Amino acid sequence: HDSKGNVYITGYILSSGAVFGNSTLKSTGSNDMFIAKIDTNGKWSWAKNFGSTSFDYGYGVGVNSKDMPYLAGRFYNTMQVGPFKLTSKGSIDVAIIKMDANGNVLGAASGGGSSSDYSNSLYVDAAGHSYISGYSFSRGVMKFSTKEYKFSSVRTPISFLIHYGPTPCSTSGPFAVCGEACVNVNEDNNNCGACGTKCSTGQSCSNGSCK
Repeated sequence: HDSKGNVYITGYILSSGAVFGNSTLKSTGSNDMFIAKIDTNGKWSWAKNFGSTSFDYGYGVGVNSKDMPYLAGRFYNTMQVGPFKLTSKGSIDVAIIKMDANGNVLGAASGGGSSSDYSNSLYVDAAGHSYISGYSFSRGVMKFSTKEYKFSSVRTPISFLIHYGPTPCSTSGPFAVCGEACVNVNEDNNNCGACGTKCSTGQSCSNGSCK
């Protein structure tokens, strides 16, 4: 829960979809991971789902000191999360998603190895650093964002604990962490080419330049 007493839950929805108050979710594939917010009166505030064309599950939620929720789960193949396209390195990968209090996606990242990698739980500290535990059937190298981890064990599965900074940011595309969000510096009018570079009135950001 956050500092105001709002509660967040996660899990998965089936292909038939699900209804959370005024939010009707439809699965992208067989199963989608979801995150839903419940206010202090026990009413659904909003719900969001993310998924590939296969089976995807949410396994953990956490909130930082600014009441921003995080979602951890697992997905197969390719999953669109707001402006971020996450692609698994093997069959199943771990995903971490950051959102604001209204359910808008602020950042997302994924990681794994050559086989199947599963997240079990998520912990988020006050500063927004997230820690994901899980297990993997991958051998050799697992990659999370820009960091690679080598495992010498020939037995699987192996357990892992992964740390992400306050804003997970996809490495697929021209993204950079600017403030609390991971933004596309090729298209963002407030962060054009670099964080803090704003385009003038009447201009728009294109390929990292204000035009």
